[in-house]
Amino acid sequence: MTTKPFERDTVSPDADHRTPSAPEPAWQEPLEESERLRLRIARPGPNIILLTAAGEVDSTTVTRFRDVLLPRLSATARLLVIDLGAVEFLNVSSLELLRYAHAQAFNRGMLLRLVVNTHAVRRAVWQAGLDAVVERHPTVTSALGTVPAARVPEGVGSTGAADSAGILSNGER
Repeated sequence: MTTKPFERDTVSPDADHRTPSAPEPAWQEPLEESERLRLRIARPGPNIILLTAAGEVDSTTVTRFRDVLLPRLSATARLLVIDLGAVEFLNVSSLELLRYAHAQAFNRGMLLRLVVNTHAVRRAVWQAGLDAVVERHPTVTSALGTVPAARVPEGVGSTGAADSAGILSNGER
């Protein structure tokens, strides 16, 4: 018996008469923000903070990076090391954040160092001009090497704010 095109064979009511589906294409759920950027904070020494980042710092994760990084700038540590060794991507906002963090650290008498050892991050840091202002190191060990002595921020002398106004300790200008 031949069937005409588009003619149905008789099927029982219990039979599954849906068209067999093709295999689903390989598709992954988008990664959660926490999976795209992993952050860890350590205190390897009394005056050192180590912030380790892994993954991507992009428009969806830069806020979290900022929320973890900026409070570390108000700490009493003299050295803040940001390990970008496992970072695969930095967007423009994250580079601006690093520049801002460097300026804030400097104004507070803290030294900020970056661990940069991948080509993509090294190139991004270079293109943003950060390599000219922020110390870069190839390893965490070298970045932690020497802790700077306590430094008084620019404009603040041993006698306080008067020095920044140009008034000497003897009252002269």
